[in-house]
Amino acid sequence: MIFLFDECIFALAQAKKSVKMIKSLRFLFFRRFNNFIALSGIRDTTD
Repeated sequence: MIFLFDECIFALAQAKKSVKMIKSLRFLFFRRFNNFIALSGIRDTTD
């Protein structure tokens, strides 16, 4: 139980360090996802 708690704290610490990287990755992912929607023509049908 204590080991799991330590793992959670370690994961949180790692996440705080890499928040900047996660945000940039999320930005890239959403940009690529929007491009995919535009290419597949879903956006055109909503007009």
